[in-house]
Amino acid sequence: MRSHPAIPALGAIIAILCTHVGVAAAGAPIRPNVLLIVTDDQRIGSLRVMPRTRSWLMDGGVTFSRAYVTTPLCCPSRASIFSGRYAHNHGVWFNSRKGWGRFRQRSTIQHHLQRSGYRTAIVGKYFNAWEIADDPPWFDRWWIYSPGFRDSGGYFDTRWNANGRIITPSRYSTDYIADTTIGVVRKAERHDRRPWLLVVAPFAPHQPATPAPRDATASVPAFRPNPAVRERDLSDKPPYARTSELTLEQTLRLRTSQLRSLMAVDDLIGRTMRTLRKRNELRRTLVIYISDNGFFWEEHGLEEKGPPYLQGVRVPMMVRWSGHLPAGAVDRRRAANIDIAPTVMEAAGVTIPDRFPMDGRSLLQPWDRRQVLTEFRRVRVSRAPTWAALRTRRYHYVEYYRAGRVSFREYYRLRTDPWELVNLLHDGRPGNDPDVAPLHRRLATLRGCVGSACP
Repeated sequence: MRSHPAIPALGAIIAILCTHVGVAAAGAPIRPNVLLIVTDDQRIGSLRVMPRTRSWLMDGGVTFSRAYVTTPLCCPSRASIFSGRYAHNHGVWFNSRKGWGRFRQRSTIQHHLQRSGYRTAIVGKYFNAWEIADDPPWFDRWWIYSPGFRDSGGYFDTRWNANGRIITPSRYSTDYIADTTIGVVRKAERHDRRPWLLVVAPFAPHQPATPAPRDATASVPAFRPNPAVRERDLSDKPPYARTSELTLEQTLRLRTSQLRSLMAVDDLIGRTMRTLRKRNELRRTLVIYISDNGFFWEEHGLEEKGPPYLQGVRVPMMVRWSGHLPAGAVDRRRAANIDIAPTVMEAAGVTIPDRFPMDGRSLLQPWDRRQVLTEFRRVRVSRAPTWAALRTRRYHYVEYYRAGRVSFREYYRLRTDPWELVNLLHDGRPGNDPDVAPLHRRLATLRGCVGSACP
């Protein structure tokens, strides 16, 4: 894979913004189309099987090499992507109607952009357990499916709401999403003066990760276990992480199926980008790619999503906007899913309403996030209990809660222990324990932060 030069987080982006402001001063700039691509459970390191995606979005845009999700679970993360808010503000904690039933749909980019003149559409997954007969709010056009806890999988014979009509396509779902996406882009050309927002959300590589038939036997890169996979002493970890019975064979089988399922997503990206280019829409389209959460391939004995460690909260994230962002660059700021909505709002020239303040920051502005807040509430799909955490360049501090009280703590010095192998608070050496009192107070404050008060 081609390496990308790092860009200064401030200087290069300020220069780009000056150019953008100059265009605005000369006359009202053309508002960009927005293509938002959200994969499901795609972890870092999985883009190796996606050459078209790397070519179009990494070589052609900016890679955010330290991108995080603030809650590593499907529905909470998607609510954060749509609203730019932490889960403690948008209120979505679970993958069920109980979880998102009170979500303020008027706080979303689809609402804000539709009200400002954008055509809006979504193709793919919306929220888990969404009633399939219900139309998704603030989308002009939609083709959605909603896998629930008992769903056999979102790859074949899945029920869809296609603009109010319930259908069951026999095609592989990612290919159906690709065909539908191409159709939406082509149709949008007839309304070329109106910009559009298109959300494309394939099910891959969510379990049961099922590849397209053409990729069922495709080769994948060799598995090279990282130090967290090779960790054997889990006595310093919380109780839920000490009982792993995974085998290497299970991990390899899951990894292979997930990587193969992403190959059809790569086809989808390639077809969509070529269609945009052929219709002269590529230069005026802001493209954002992110996963809703990470996934563990036996790091710390885990094979799931939800825990606070690196592989659960770090995700692939790329942004392309020709003429506004440098091609082939790497931005090492601590970006997050909550930054997507304010980025879209700034690009579209839409003011964030005071009634729904966003906790994230526009990636088009120069800033640096010194710490990342992540948070999670216990759910059935993960063994992890409720937790909240702070991650900085130097450390990762985690608190687990039971009945509202701290039940376990973790602290890792990331400069010397980037794989989070030694929890200093439970390593049997009290002399090296950090003072957790100020960390606890800081975390308690941030768990209730709103808007600009958030990290």
